[in-house]
Amino acid sequence: MMDGIRIRIFGSNDCQDCKNLVNAFNHHSLSFEFIDANDKKNEELCDKLNIDQLPVVQAVYENTNNVFLSHVGYIGPMIFLEKVKKSQQFHSTLLEMLAKKAKENVNQEQVKVQINEWKKNEQPCRSCSKKRKPQS
Repeated sequence: MMDGIRIRIFGSNDCQDCKNLVNAFNHHSLSFEFIDANDKKNEELCDKLNIDQLPVVQAVYENTNNVFLSHVGYIGPMIFLEKVKKSQQFHSTLLEMLAKKAKENVNQEQVKVQINEWKKNEQPCRSCSKKRKPQS
């Protein structure tokens, strides 16, 4: 993987899509951290990150542990890596734009809308879902 980036896969040992995803990443010799979303010890993390469908593949900055790319459902490892590269370019371009306009009034809400529009292109897989307990 790229320096400073870690791949995290949330899945279940009982889910065929999750198994296929893990096998595909292993086949391409990509290192990743597998988190069993159905294991009680991971429940708090899954709730914190709103993991409610499986599998979920995330790209995380190692230095901050911030997720900068998340995909719900099966995705080929090479396609995910391309999305990681594009996402990094997108974030770099956005940061450059914000830095250039730092002296101007930048409409932060409009920037958030643009980022959300970009993220909407992801289509979640509906074949497997993690059932979360209702929040009380």
